[in-house]
Amino acid sequence: MPGPFVVPVHGDAELPKEVDVVVIGGGIIGTSTALELAESGLRVALCEKGGIGHEQSSRNWGWVRISRRDPREVPLMAEALRIWADLNRRTGRETGFKRSGIVFTCADEKQFDEHERWNRNLEGYQIESRMLSAAEFNAKYPGNRMKIAGALYTAGDCRAEPQRAAPAIAEAARDRGAHILTECAVRGLQMSGGRVSGVVTERGEIACSSVVLAGGAWSSLFMGCRAERCLGNGLCPRGYPKTIRVDNGSEFISRDLDLWAYANNVTLDFSRPGKPTDNGFIEAFDSKLRSECLNAHWSLTLADSREKLETWRRYYNEERPHSAIGYNVPIALHNPGGATSQPS
Repeated sequence: MPGPFVVPVHGDAELPKEVDVVVIGGGIIGTSTALELAESGLRVALCEKGGIGHEQSSRNWGWVRISRRDPREVPLMAEALRIWADLNRRTGRETGFKRSGIVFTCADEKQFDEHERWNRNLEGYQIESRMLSAAEFNAKYPGNRMKIAGALYTAGDCRAEPQRAAPAIAEAARDRGAHILTECAVRGLQMSGGRVSGVVTERGEIACSSVVLAGGAWSSLFMGCRAERCLGNGLCPRGYPKTIRVDNGSEFISRDLDLWAYANNVTLDFSRPGKPTDNGFIEAFDSKLRSECLNAHWSLTLADSREKLETWRRYYNEERPHSAIGYNVPIALHNPGGATSQPS
């Protein structure tokens, strides 16, 4: 039996010539991003290759759930619950949001103890969540025949209607001035001076200074093309390496990158899933970038983010000695004459 139909959103007939931000993807992430940016006063165009909410955003159970999350996600979900509770008023439309509560049953005492330990992650968040004994569970759900040790009951958990939510948010973004462009796939980025200057869509070009990719599972196709173009546009001025070690991210497993590697006689050496030590150098670099730059600063704007990342990049490449290369700086190996690197 088919599920409910997605509420239709009719796309704009005309493309804007220029906006501040192009959002790629018309699912729940893309539409929410467009709404936030439009409300902040930015000019926004949302480009969706099909219809708003027609992919995974309308093919799920609609849970807005904090229970049993990775503890690192709890602060994010607490904020999400706060946002969802006001979304009908904010959009002026029905998203199907309801505070329904969610129950996770415990088959035995071991699982009961695990759920009880997890529930301590919600302390301080003022979210109603508690353990139910088997007797309390049976009283709450009379007539059930489950043989359980108890359950985790989070009354603060919610749900929304997947077929309504993304369309409602998209229309609200349009109310705030965003351009909603359906049947408008983005085919590529335009670059000027090493930075984004626009996008090329199947309906024409849109000038912009920033792009947000929110294409879900389809992002791999777009990012694969992007990775291939970056490598092909001179990132290796001394010639291409024989091997490039990569993980299994969507940008590396695309057909386009595989064809580029084949055409340039480059081997893509994939690390094993779940084995970050296979790519230890980049894992170590990611850790340094996160601890020394991303976690050390607040980024107030996109321009501020670029400036902080560029400052750290120059420090890492041009000032900081690296023990792996005899306590030299990387730029000294690449440019023995002492020339500094070009801005990224």
